[in-house]
Amino acid sequence: MGSSGKWIIWTLCACFAARQKTALRITMRESSLEVVRGDSVLLPCSFFTFSDFSSLNVIWTLAPFSSPKTPVQVIVFDHGQVIKNPSLIGRVHFTGLPFSADIILNDTQVSDGGIYRCMVNNPPDTADPGVGELLLSVL
Repeated sequence: MGSSGKWIIWTLCACFAARQKTALRITMRESSLEVVRGDSVLLPCSFFTFSDFSSLNVIWTLAPFSSPKTPVQVIVFDHGQVIKNPSLIGRVHFTGLPFSADIILNDTQVSDGGIYRCMVNNPPDTADPGVGELLLSVL
């Protein structure tokens, strides 16, 4: 292989490596959880990013079993926790920021059951797949 062939391979490898560094990866350690009403539960959401945390934005949403087509924003972190769902105020908080997007939900209620989605954005990284999903059942 001539020097131009080696240069092309090196360029392709460098471009691939640069592309890999821009991908934010989200991992849900669990796909479903059960909790007894009144207990606490950890909703895990891990992510890996190559960027610093200066632009980190985490959003959890819930599609409740009672109305799955109407998801509600649960909590948002953008350098400060904001709880959008009044029924969760004082019952939910992040546990591992900025290194994970795990949340803990205290004093669980039957209405807390549903599909939780964890979305992480950390520009300039791009999310791949961008959303983690977890089914929570409250017994």
